[in-house]
Amino acid sequence: MSSLGERIRARRKELGLTQSQLGGPDLTKGFISLVEKGRAKPSIETLILLARRLQRPVGYFLEERTPLGRKDLDVLVRSAWVALKRGEFADAADAFTRALAMAQQQHDEASEAECAVGLGSALASLRQFDLARQHLAHGQTLADAIRDPYLMARAIHVQGVLEYYERNLPAARAHFTDAYRRLQECGSPDRSLAGALLLHRRYTVQSSGERTREVDWCQSSALLVRREAAEQVGYLDGDFFVYSDEVDFARRLRDAGWRSLYVPGAVAVHHEQLSTGAVPERRIVEMARNRDLYMRKHHSAAAARAVRWLTAWPYALRALAALLLPGHSPRRYWRHVTATLRPGRGEGLREAAEEYNRGHGP
Repeated sequence: MSSLGERIRARRKELGLTQSQLGGPDLTKGFISLVEKGRAKPSIETLILLARRLQRPVGYFLEERTPLGRKDLDVLVRSAWVALKRGEFADAADAFTRALAMAQQQHDEASEAECAVGLGSALASLRQFDLARQHLAHGQTLADAIRDPYLMARAIHVQGVLEYYERNLPAARAHFTDAYRRLQECGSPDRSLAGALLLHRRYTVQSSGERTREVDWCQSSALLVRREAAEQVGYLDGDFFVYSDEVDFARRLRDAGWRSLYVPGAVAVHHEQLSTGAVPERRIVEMARNRDLYMRKHHSAAAARAVRWLTAWPYALRALAALLLPGHSPRRYWRHVTATLRPGRGEGLREAAEEYNRGHGP
């Protein structure tokens, strides 16, 4: 019976990789050597990384190990969600299936419910709708029994995805709304989740109605600010370019005790949009780049990664819908997906402005 380290070593040699190549920029050659000799145990995150580089599902390195413990189950579940988010639906379904069996063996109802819902989501993306519904129903039953509102909401959301795939848009929206309401009742949701559930117009947009009220932020294209407030927080942050600068500005104002107000009686008219209208590709890149910068500045790298997926998801659905709707560009929506998931790539408006200034400088 081979150990984890022996399996990693055998697969590495099968692929013709050195220990340095397997470790890459993240792990040292010495650490890989210790893992292969059984003298070091990789973390869940490290094992997921190694499995990807060795081109095998995480379960390949766990099977035939005894006893199969809670950590093994956690590794499989985490790797399954990673595969699902990356769009590797077959790998996700395989990992969720293995994890589901392990959870049942360990009589872990919470993990079993999570795996059933995750498997339903993966199968839905593989267009295996009947199987997906069966696993979702099983997951919902368990989630209801253990009173887990988050899993219930997730299962209902996947049901909405199923309805969306089958072009039953009213039912899809009803499921999305129900999922968001459930999370709202237990104090979980934020506006990023509302966008991911395609409910942004109802729960995210604040600039509507006839009443003056406090909002999170105001667009810099029509912004009136007290000088003492701007001086106190240091005006706009030059690290932002065109997008998200006013969001960052409003956040710093709020942290300093100031408020932002939406005043519907005030009107500002933009007669032209020459600055960005002719360069949609660069605009999309710049928007994604600055949104990610805001999340990393005011929250954390982990939160930024989560928001990338939450933001990319509705754009991916719109790209899918654009294939069926006249007058919509699937390519444009899909560019939003790729720019959002990889905000460090591509050239944005900042580079265009720098290029222009170099050509028209003194």
